Amino acid sequence: MGAAQTATAVATALVTTGAPDADILDDFNDNNDTNYWDGGMGTMEASPGNDSISRSFDTAGAFSGRSLKLAYNLNSASDWNGYFLLLNNSIGVTKNLSGYRHLSFWVKGSVGGVEHLKIGLENTSAPAGGRNRAGLYVNDYLDGGITNDWQKVSIPVAAFANLDGLTNAKTLTFVFERSYADAMGYSRTATVLIDDIRFSGVSLGVLRVDHFGDNWGPSALGGNWGGMGSGVSPTLTFDPAVFRTSSRSLRSNYNVSSSFSWQGHWLVLGGGASGFTAVPVNAFNYRYFRFYARARSAGENPGSFKLEIESPGRRAIIILTGLTTSFLPYVVDLNNPSVASQVDKTSIQQINIVYENTRAVNKIGAVYFDDIEFSETP
Repeated sequence: MGAAQTATAVATALVTTGAPDADILDDFNDNNDTNYWDGGMGTMEASPGNDSISRSFDTAGAFSGRSLKLAYNLNSASDWNGYFLLLNNSIGVTKNLSGYRHLSFWVKGSVGGVEHLKIGLENTSAPAGGRNRAGLYVNDYLDGGITNDWQKVSIPVAAFANLDGLTNAKTLTFVFERSYADAMGYSRTATVLIDDIRFSGVSLGVLRVDHFGDNWGPSALGGNWGGMGSGVSPTLTFDPAVFRTSSRSLRSNYNVSSSFSWQGHWLVLGGGASGFTAVPVNAFNYRYFRFYARARSAGENPGSFKLEIESPGRRAIIILTGLTTSFLPYVVDLNNPSVASQVDKTSIQQINIVYENTRAVNKIGAVYFDDIEFSETP
């Protein structure tokens, strides 16, 4: 374990790019269940033959020409249903997606605000020997969720962190889940329109870890989080009263008074099937790790805390200072030799925040965290 490094809050600006070199998978204008990559497409459900989802290629309300219209019903025996798109003309003939940097599509709901959507990728790795499925929810990359207006969703391919490879991809899926709908207060019966699905070689500049606005435990990379400490753990809450951009932040109520020498919380990145298995994420294309933080009040400000970035067998320790009662960005240069010598950014698996009795100015307090991500720019 190397010596602790120090970082202070600095100003940053988010820079993203367009996608001029996108390869279109389908725009549904040809009105059939074969996409432009020669792969078959169709509905799927947990209880085949239950007819809990229907598809059509509609011109009414379409984004352009025709759009894929999915009407799903999760009140029936099916606890999930959806639509699949094979990435080649046979599940035995796979597609190499490793040259692409992001997936994009357009989406809208017939009502708006009541619909949900999970986006999945699958490859041909055997389930017993590899991680052949990965998925994330549209709210991870569409702040505010699905509305009744067309919105573009752009997702870095690296966000499918629980997939163990991109060279043998076989299927893209759009899935609706009853358990997720119930937990989030979405309707079990709704209609979603999708159009213009593309894979692009252009980077979005940012790989999101979590923005907490979706009010959902797993992060945008599929991993969960939890508390730790020498006594009790901090109380962690998705707070709707304080946030930067996405309707909630993560509030951490800590206590490192004389009874507890330290407390903290951890977040695994890719979480595997359970959400709690640390699956390393390859952040090679991203130079910076950053997030925003603020204290709830001056009297509840620890003043400083410790950030730990872990890869297998290695851990970078960074002391963060400059915390105020306004959200400020904290930026860590992963290429800085003092950091790069302590952590392998091609296999980052866990992030820890630690409060210590010996460092905290106020031993009991609350800190808000928001917009955690990897970035190409500071």
